[in-house]
Amino acid sequence: MRRIEKIFQCLLKIWNKADYEYLLKVQGTTTAELAVKLGLARANVSADLNKLVRLGEILKIKTFPIKYVPVEVVSKQLKLKQLYYYEINNLNDLLNTDQVEKIKQGPTAQRKNSFFQNPLNEMIGYTGSLKKATSQAKAAITYPPHGLHMMLVGPTGVGKTYFANKIFAYAQYKGIFSAETPFVSFNCADYYNNPQLLLSTLFGYVKGAFTGADKDQPGLVEQAAGGVLLLDEVHRLPPEGQEMLFYFIDNGTFKRLGESEKNRRANVLIICATTEDPNSTLLKTFLRRIPMTIEIPTLDERPLSEKIELAKFLFQHEADRINKDLNVKIDVFTALLLANNYGNVGELKSQIQLTCAQAFLNSIDSNQVEVGLHDLPEDLRQFWLENPARVRRSAHVSRYLDTKTVFYVGKKSQVLEKDNIYELIENKVHHLQRQGIAPEDIHQYIMTDIRLHIKHFFKQPLPKNKLSKFIDPKISNFVEKLKKIAEANLKVHLDQRFIYYLGMHIDAFFKRGNQTELLLKDEVEKLKSCILLNIKLP
Repeated sequence: MRRIEKIFQCLLKIWNKADYEYLLKVQGTTTAELAVKLGLARANVSADLNKLVRLGEILKIKTFPIKYVPVEVVSKQLKLKQLYYYEINNLNDLLNTDQVEKIKQGPTAQRKNSFFQNPLNEMIGYTGSLKKATSQAKAAITYPPHGLHMMLVGPTGVGKTYFANKIFAYAQYKGIFSAETPFVSFNCADYYNNPQLLLSTLFGYVKGAFTGADKDQPGLVEQAAGGVLLLDEVHRLPPEGQEMLFYFIDNGTFKRLGESEKNRRANVLIICATTEDPNSTLLKTFLRRIPMTIEIPTLDERPLSEKIELAKFLFQHEADRINKDLNVKIDVFTALLLANNYGNVGELKSQIQLTCAQAFLNSIDSNQVEVGLHDLPEDLRQFWLENPARVRRSAHVSRYLDTKTVFYVGKKSQVLEKDNIYELIENKVHHLQRQGIAPEDIHQYIMTDIRLHIKHFFKQPLPKNKLSKFIDPKISNFVEKLKKIAEANLKVHLDQRFIYYLGMHIDAFFKRGNQTELLLKDEVEKLKSCILLNIKLP
């Protein structure tokens, strides 16, 4: 019997006869308990337990210490037909939740389920701008026997730390690292002006090594043993620090500050991150020890579709933070993505947070937060208004977004479908007029929105009910006549969408009555007369 099977059978034997109360009270078995019971190394038991979690055979209870329990035991005792996911904080969480994932379907099915996805594939742009970077990361982390050290290169805020964390999560996903494997992050810039403190932080020190060193202290290298050490701003590491580091990479040994004889050992995968050109800021001898260099693209280098997805991701995050749905207008996306005064995801995040904060303040008493141009930071709003190419670029954004997008708390974003197009247009006209925008530019904006609205409408399936149930029969008859005139003159066949679209919007137009300012009064009266008399328009 294989080790992983022994571990599973042992866990099953422990819990097979447990009752409901005992299961909820004890929650599961720890790694250490299983290791002692089976006489196996704790690290090996931990690795196999996490593989069993990914296979959907056992649940991981994230208490302290972490515990594990077989899925079939939980399903039987708690009478569950479905499971949320396979890592939870407490078994009691399963008693009052809507289950969304099917219970154990076998190893192949579980690897494909929505809960345990490849972490690198969860990143926006993994098949686009990040395709090369993710491919390099996979190659480096899986290279035998312990992976390749990596250098992440890119400007501040492009997501190097985020990417490093995803690499680590991918290693756990592949079973290379366990859930207990350490991931230690260190910013070299915090100590660059004090080399002694920097080295003692990295490699530790012994009692008496310097004034105030009253006891032995392990460093980050020891804390990261068996796992990953992320060295951010690595170009700030002084030459002597680089030399000690590449000596450690070569030999796997190091000394604490103040030690002269004892050599210590640790197996650590090093991921470096820098905003500078490594070839001009780091020792060549150090660079030779970091075989994989991965460049993270800037926001400006990413395609528009990815920028929009990043913005949507950040808006969704803000909706969850403030615990209110966000209703975001397309112009807000346009302004955020047109601006060239910032060039990384970090700054985009800051701009979105500032915008949402202002919108939240303006909608403090509402259940849903409306996010419009007036909520943008002043410099960003002015940039949007003054940009001569705003209409052309706005049309590009409209290929991916509707006039409004709602970000529901805890859910994916959805297009808002209930807005009256006339109200949207009129509100936008008033806003642009207050900003002093020229009438011809306002017209171009409105035409862009109308085309976008029509485009979205024609993507929707036709309603099953007859149009006469929703609008005045006179309007329905009038639109039918318009359809025949259009088909005769244009030599085309128009389907029912023409009738539904035009009929619904003429009806909505009339229901606004005297509120409308979009047409001149004589034009309105003429249109009304044509419909009421059921005659053809000239």
